[in-house]
Amino acid sequence: EVRSAGFLPEEGRKPPAEALSLALEYGIDLSGHCSKRINEEMVSSSDLIFVFDYDNYKKFRQEYRQARKKVFLIGALLEEKQPFISDPWGKDMYYFRTIYKSINAAVGQITNMLKTARPI
Repeated sequence: EVRSAGFLPEEGRKPPAEALSLALEYGIDLSGHCSKRINEEMVSSSDLIFVFDYDNYKKFRQEYRQARKKVFLIGALLEEKQPFISDPWGKDMYYFRTIYKSINAAVGQITNMLKTARPI
């Protein structure tokens, strides 16, 4: 199971039009998606947690000290080894496309690792 959450306190925000349009190109329908704030239940029930940037990494490690070993910078999985993936919110479609390519590549790496992992 994959879930999405963040640290912004207001929940229920819809993705911007650029995100909706571009996600459809990847075969993903985000029309029903809305923002959620991360909480203790999500953290405790998760095996791995990926964040896009250092601010979220640092905030997670401060707020959820007991789960520090679960959190990783998703960008570290990219060939370019750019540990941070910027938030495209408010940017143009070109920027969204660049960020989505990075996210897609990183998620592909995670998928490949999970496919080849042996069960414990």
